[in-house]
Amino acid sequence: MLGKNLIEGSFPDRIPRNEKKGLNWVKEAEKHGHLPALEYKTYYDIRFEKHPSIDKIVKSLETCVVRVKSTRACATLAELCHAQ
Repeated sequence: MLGKNLIEGSFPDRIPRNEKKGLNWVKEAEKHGHLPALEYKTYYDIRFEKHPSIDKIVKSLETCVVRVKSTRACATLAELCHAQ
């Protein structure tokens, strides 16, 4: 949650916006197996990466669908499959 708030700057009076530090927090949570962090990082990569790795994104979305039962990840995965 801290990483997400740092990236988005949701509470500027309490948590100053710092995208780089927030992304590091999200990556650290992802390394420790936190599935919401994995899903957040996947959508972050889709939107903001200059050269996103489609294979990595598809693998992350599939993990979110199987382990979290995320409907958003399922819909995004369907859009990617349809686009190919």
